[in-house]
Amino acid sequence: MSGDLDQAVAAVTRRLGALRPKVAIVLGSGLGHLADEVQKAVRISYAEIPGFPQPGVVGHKGELVAGTLENVPVVVQSGRFHLYEGHAPEVAGLPVRVFSRLGVSTLIVTNAAGGIRSTFRPGTLMLIADHVNLMFKNPLTGPVLDGEQRFPDMSDPYDLELRVLAREVARERKIPLEEGVYVGLLGPSYETPAEIRMLQRLGVDAPVTEDPERARKASHVFLPGVGAAKSAMTRLSAAGFVEVIPTLTQPVLGICLGMQLLFSGSDEEQTPCLGVIEGQVRRLPQSPDLPVPEMGWNQLQLVASSPLLSGVADGAYAYFVHGYAVPVGPYTCAVADYGGPFAAVVEQQNFYGTQFHPERSARVGAQILENFLKL
Repeated sequence: MSGDLDQAVAAVTRRLGALRPKVAIVLGSGLGHLADEVQKAVRISYAEIPGFPQPGVVGHKGELVAGTLENVPVVVQSGRFHLYEGHAPEVAGLPVRVFSRLGVSTLIVTNAAGGIRSTFRPGTLMLIADHVNLMFKNPLTGPVLDGEQRFPDMSDPYDLELRVLAREVARERKIPLEEGVYVGLLGPSYETPAEIRMLQRLGVDAPVTEDPERARKASHVFLPGVGAAKSAMTRLSAAGFVEVIPTLTQPVLGICLGMQLLFSGSDEEQTPCLGVIEGQVRRLPQSPDLPVPEMGWNQLQLVASSPLLSGVADGAYAYFVHGYAVPVGPYTCAVADYGGPFAAVVEQQNFYGTQFHPERSARVGAQILENFLKL
């Protein structure tokens, strides 16, 4: 992979000359005309770039177009490589790695997709706030390349400032703009009715909001989370949620870090949290046999009844990714063990939490999400 990347970067750099793009735009179906808007365009056929296959989808030209848009130096990818065409994940991700090596700091991705949310209509423009990868493949699998991380932080994958800017521009130009969660599936077949119902239960059609008033009016609230407690609390505070979340009366589900944030505080950077449930989040004990973070399947021991666990068997498995956990306490409904017991499912009044990721926990996770949405 490293050899293809070096050769591809060298080939594109030669054609760009003195041009140094700052923004890369990946064009989806129906947006190919945008490449024709690029000024002083340099067109580089994929045939000239080592490791770039020719796209096999109608309407995808198979070229990079570099130049300027509104006086901003850009490179536009016209034609993608899809996994369903038989390409490996590292091939699908090769153009993005090339863009990074070229000095691109902003990536804009676009595509045409079906809508699950019942209010969506054909032609709806949706700003991606988060995603769920159900392709079960990742281009970062394998050796860590220069300049990349083994475990990149995905707590804020779509830049907040750029999303705020997009919404401001949409308001100014009176462009209707939704915001939500994108789900990636392998294809090439479309989803069956049963698969669509599954996706609805997973919440991929649920609006993501940074508006506390919208959260107040929601029937159910998810508090998802991966990453660090301090940065998450900083974002919640900036958006005005720290005061709002403890006052919510509808069902609230904290997931992974989101569950930890419901407690008084975290040992992670000594971070004060929301204080909905009394207790302190502790770091998992580390040993040669038990690396931290815990990443994988672990067994649930049910210790108290909860509507969230209806239909979940004692001893069922769920998928965990975490380095911190909450000690067992009066709020605990299910326990897991990793160098010692910790709370895996909690409940206090209308607040619920799972230390594991239900969206990654197969039938058990789907059952828990279904139970929550029925509360």
